[in-house]
Amino acid sequence: MEFDGIAAVDSRIEGERGWGGFGERFFASLGGCGGGKPREGGGQENAAEPEERIGDHFKGEEGEGADFWRNIGNEDGLSVCERGGGSLINRHLKSMMRLQFLGSFVAFWLISLSVMAPRAQAQIWGSRAVNAVMRPAGELLNRQDPLRVNQAMEGLITPANSSVVISLGRQRLYLMMGDEVYLDAPISSGKAGHATPKGRFAVMEKDLNHRSSIYGNFVDGSGRVVRAGVSTRSDVAPSGTRYQGAPMKYFCRLTSSGVGFHVGILPGYPASHGCIRLPEDAAALIYAKMAVGTKVVITD
Repeated sequence: MEFDGIAAVDSRIEGERGWGGFGERFFASLGGCGGGKPREGGGQENAAEPEERIGDHFKGEEGEGADFWRNIGNEDGLSVCERGGGSLINRHLKSMMRLQFLGSFVAFWLISLSVMAPRAQAQIWGSRAVNAVMRPAGELLNRQDPLRVNQAMEGLITPANSSVVISLGRQRLYLMMGDEVYLDAPISSGKAGHATPKGRFAVMEKDLNHRSSIYGNFVDGSGRVVRAGVSTRSDVAPSGTRYQGAPMKYFCRLTSSGVGFHVGILPGYPASHGCIRLPEDAAALIYAKMAVGTKVVITD
């Protein structure tokens, strides 16, 4: 008999039940593990010698084939049938098929998502989400209404009669004379965690070319920036560098902790560490029309 056991396996793999019952049918074809015809006195025909029959299919009656199948999971002396060999092979084959199916399923969806993602974005956000054009940074920094100045009040407002009202909700600063607005400028106040304090203040100091004592850069001996955006409260200067405070031109101090207004970047939302940032043209006018002691109100 030449490899008829393998032929029997092949024929059963292609059967109507497929891989799912392969283990049970394989052992059934060899007359063991529940296979064979029932005996008249109970039990099953050829059910007592599965190892010998398995070995016959591969190499003689007591060759390496019989030893191989006899010793599968046989540490405790149980035969293949006694240890449920058919079910063991069946379970392993089912696990392999499930893993293969899962891998194919995941690969299919990854490919599908990579193809469909641009179309989905277009449906949700419009075609601009897919074919968006990079906008210049200058356009993103000019979303607030620009500076407005009442030129009719130019000769009337002075440091002696001016006052300032700052609205954090509107992100605007108003330089006033009495109830009349001379200057209406956009601002950027303190961000979350560094909120600009609200209340009534008076200008404590004016400094045309002020530099921050807390926020700035570490620079080397030639002035080249080695590390930008540092804080003297939390950062240590690397060897060979020194601290250089961030410029705060036209600075007007409101608190002893350093809060004031000065020239800075306006992204269109609160972004500072507590100070009120202003466009340079507005800061120059405010600086000229204010004095130490000028009243400032910061409100919602």
